Amino acid sequence: MGGWFWFMMWLGASAPEPREPDSYMMSVTAVLDGDTFIGWGTNLHCKERIRVYGIDAPEYNQKFGINAKKLAQALILKKSVEIQPVVTSKGSTEDNYGRTVAIVRFVDGSTLEERLLDEGAAWVDPYCRKTVCEDWRSLQDNARDKKKGLWADPAPVTPWLWRARHSH
Repeated sequence: MGGWFWFMMWLGASAPEPREPDSYMMSVTAVLDGDTFIGWGTNLHCKERIRVYGIDAPEYNQKFGINAKKLAQALILKKSVEIQPVVTSKGSTEDNYGRTVAIVRFVDGSTLEERLLDEGAAWVDPYCRKTVCEDWRSLQDNARDKKKGLWADPAPVTPWLWRARHSH
């Protein structure tokens, strides 16, 4: 190995963080639930499943799940949105189910995450680590204070706990 390699090792340098992939536009063709949808990606020229980054909406069969899906449909179905893939802690832009994990942005610059959280239709995922996650937590807290959406329930059950209780 060359001297440069050993010099960098001596400095304690590590490999650079993976660069986030470029964003692209997508036409949304189906909404599966509050945080998952299918669209036609303009860069790929094929259908793609998207898992919205940083939030977790109630499951379809869970209390408020249908509400979350209906809100997501009203916001994105048959519309064009910007998809910003996110490199997860596993070093990939895909989750365990092969869905692209992405921040979903509207033309006005706002995100689907913000709108769902503002309406009380989702939780900030406990693994959300980007700087923007703190802003999203504030939106979640505000919706909780106003008892909007799922926060109207005095003891709403997080989707991750609901899935653990209902998995077979």
